[in-house]
Amino acid sequence: MGYTHYWNKKAELDQNKWSKEFVPAVNRIIELSDVELANSMGDALTDPTVDSNMVSLNGLGDDSYESFIVTRGKEDFNFCKTAHRPYDKVCVAILMLANELFEDFEWSSDGDDEEHWEGKLLFEQVLIKN
Repeated sequence: MGYTHYWNKKAELDQNKWSKEFVPAVNRIIELSDVELANSMGDALTDPTVDSNMVSLNGLGDDSYESFIVTRGKEDFNFCKTAHRPYDKVCVAILMLANELFEDFEWSSDGDDEEHWEGKLLFEQVLIKN
């Protein structure tokens, strides 16, 4: 078993809140992180996808692992193994943000507070800037 984050959504996430609050905050998380990010495959010369229905990203090149994809749609179960690679703190911050904004979103992790501290700091930086 690896280091994994898990999440579920009991219902589709609100479009208005996603577009007006979640997407701008995710973009700030990405901007404030010092992590080189790419598309969900970790390909060079690509960017994460942050749009009206999905957030999709990975680390770049050798710092990539599993695709991190959060959609607005209902999901009984989803997960991402990051193997503690640098993009993990971005994933943790986004999961914390989703948990804060959406009543129907829940997440958990094999990691503990010590392993999440960088993501938590990034999440808190975004909250302070709001």
